[in-house]
Amino acid sequence: MSGMMIAAAENERRHLARALHDDFLQNLVVLTIRMKLLADERDDGEEGSVRVRGFAEDIRGAILGVKRMIRGLLPPELDKRGLSSALGGRAA
Repeated sequence: MSGMMIAAAENERRHLARALHDDFLQNLVVLTIRMKLLADERDDGEEGSVRVRGFAEDIRGAILGVKRMIRGLLPPELDKRGLSSALGGRAA
């Protein structure tokens, strides 16, 4: 793989990780907060609040999944050393 292709792949991975974090993940966090507030406000009995809390738990699960994807796209060694060095096992 040429140096330019490696750099392009690295940039794309960083861009995707940033987009997942800055857009998708932040929206999921906002939804979780809104669901918790809704559960606290509900007057229709315990069953409605339990369902709303269940939705909040589902969203938290999605948040954990996105965080795993981000870590997979940018593992610490790759982020620190770059793709070329990480693949070759060389220090940057």
